[in-house]
Amino acid sequence: MKLTLKKQQEICIGCQLCCTQLGFYIPNETVVIDFYNVRGCNVYQRSDGETIASIPMECQHLYEGGCAIYSSRPQVCRDYNGILEFGDQCGLYGHDLGDR
Repeated sequence: MKLTLKKQQEICIGCQLCCTQLGFYIPNETVVIDFYNVRGCNVYQRSDGETIASIPMECQHLYEGGCAIYSSRPQVCRDYNGILEFGDQCGLYGHDLGDR
């Protein structure tokens, strides 16, 4: 069953992973993984086998209760979800989002 917009918002506010971390794909090679680990990145393998590195990078509009500009946030923030980067670590993972 497709999540309602309200439920999607609740999940995102509870998760905040893509608002607090900047994730990026890296090659699944030991030397690359070791390099990013030594540099202090969080490196993990998604359930689909892709390797992601992430660094703490909190959005300037994030506060304890969520997004300070949620109702006027940029379109990219409206369209984006963290599943592409964070896979099963994203709070929305496994939910039916329909045609966002």
